[in-house]
Amino acid sequence: GDALRAGVVVVADAGDARSVDDCAWVLLLPGAAGRAEHWMPQLQSEAWSASVRVLAVDYPGSGDRDSVMAKGGPCLSSDDAARLLWELVDADRASLLGRNGQRAAAAGVSLSIVGLSFGGMVAQKMAAQRPTDVTSLVLLNTYPGIALGARPWPFYIRGLVWLSCCALSLCSMDKASSDLNEAWLLWGPSALRMAPSAFDSAAAILAQASSPKTRAGGMEAMVEWVRRRFGDFAFVAAVLRHSLSPGEVSRLRALAVNGRCLVLVGARDWLVRPANGRLLASLLSCELIEFPQCGHFVQLEAPEELSDLLARVCVQSCER
Repeated sequence: GDALRAGVVVVADAGDARSVDDCAWVLLLPGAAGRAEHWMPQLQSEAWSASVRVLAVDYPGSGDRDSVMAKGGPCLSSDDAARLLWELVDADRASLLGRNGQRAAAAGVSLSIVGLSFGGMVAQKMAAQRPTDVTSLVLLNTYPGIALGARPWPFYIRGLVWLSCCALSLCSMDKASSDLNEAWLLWGPSALRMAPSAFDSAAAILAQASSPKTRAGGMEAMVEWVRRRFGDFAFVAAVLRHSLSPGEVSRLRALAVNGRCLVLVGARDWLVRPANGRLLASLLSCELIEFPQCGHFVQLEAPEELSDLLARVCVQSCER
């Protein structure tokens, strides 16, 4: 579909946006240092109806080279990322209105948000910032913050150690366009990174997603490498800083009361402790679904099952 570049964010579009007023808009948010293409199985899924507009994004500091090299640098908090993505959604809607020759409506776009890991933290903040603009919220392998009782340790500690080791594999300028997610799947602990049956297909998706090698070598490649590594550290800081205020929890609970909030957990997730997802579901009083054979990257480990679930949840939320 169309590719919209709004500032530092790349959008992959899997829908047929015939009507701007159609509420079935879906935003897919990857994890820290992730990229839009990590959602490729969902973007290519036939589960979506033709009228659904599905968007997947890169964050500043990761993903497509233009996102990495853009001014402003990576977001240092989930709040900042949420505000940036609302700007993107509004800009995308305005652009679509212009292409379709329609006048801008006073109301904002209605959106279903799906977030994995750090993307789930950003999704929480987006829904808390503009709850009336969110039709459904799906939080996958994420947590509400240490201040609310989440216990990421020792999972985060050993996960960060492994990710740091993986980052050492990215020291070559030939790998300037690689990211920690790719490194984790290639060099992380084989028994824990994801379901073995899904590894080959997931590795192929990540290989295809890698940005082309830096067009110019030398200093330009080094600058890109440094900016990506700074992005890696910024994401870790943003994850550890994430927390929900009492007011934000109340606004998210209002979504759950109407059946518009869902928490998904990979029972074999080694990076984000599954108990944290269960805590989040309890805190927000929303439905919890577990994938017993999946680890962190559920969208790559159970692509068809997840795509069908997301399509069903997003369509049902629009019909309420």
